[in-house]
Amino acid sequence: MRGRSVAGLLLAVLAFSCAPRRSDVTGLSRPLPAPVLLGEVAKRNAAVQTLVGRGNLTFESPEAAGSAFFRASLKRPDSLLLQLKGPFGIDVGTLFISRSRYVMYNAIENAVYAGDPSSRAIRSLLPVDLGTEDLVNAFGGIFPSPVDTAGVRTLEVDGDITHLAFEAPGGRYDYWVDTDRLAVTKLRRLNSVGETVMEMEAGDFKEYDGIPFPRRLRLNFPGSQRTVSVYYTSLDPNGDPPSFAFTVPSGARQGRP
Repeated sequence: MRGRSVAGLLLAVLAFSCAPRRSDVTGLSRPLPAPVLLGEVAKRNAAVQTLVGRGNLTFESPEAAGSAFFRASLKRPDSLLLQLKGPFGIDVGTLFISRSRYVMYNAIENAVYAGDPSSRAIRSLLPVDLGTEDLVNAFGGIFPSPVDTAGVRTLEVDGDITHLAFEAPGGRYDYWVDTDRLAVTKLRRLNSVGETVMEMEAGDFKEYDGIPFPRRLRLNFPGSQRTVSVYYTSLDPNGDPPSFAFTVPSGARQGRP
């Protein structure tokens, strides 16, 4: 596995959503207006501050395909540690990112990359152009959502699933929201000509202290024929404080993005 594909593998798992059920949302008419619905989802997401999880990751691309075991630790709004291991516990890679710095160790090449997370260098390591807070939110179970929800409109309501759309510069975002769980279960980003640029899906929800989290996650980039799937075997939201301790071998060479 080359360095760039490891970096893409480390950060491509940006596909999940979480929120408590809507049963305690009172005083609101049904169905909820689109901006109000996304507002309620955002309120529930804000309740999740930390997360530790383990699971299995698989990926497919024109260049390679494979799988790995992962452990993720995060603290909102700006700290994330992701560690990947292969069969028999073989180290694959480590990524730490915070508001002030990032460190990515590629164990296959014994190379370490480090720098400012807001720099162009780190963006060349990532499969998508996301900031630190966006990455932490993604691993914490939050789909990216529009800052201003006034332009969000409802396209269709099918039982507990509401399909929303938001026009953005250069394209459109489509959301599918489970109104019972107050969770986004699918997000699709389209370009200006209506082609799907990115699609994220979440499923197999399980409740943790009344908060439903998806254990099955999928991210698809049709244009580059890359797909990443994640299955969480364990999750601990808002549990003991996560550890961000990690080590990089002293003999690791300094890599260039």
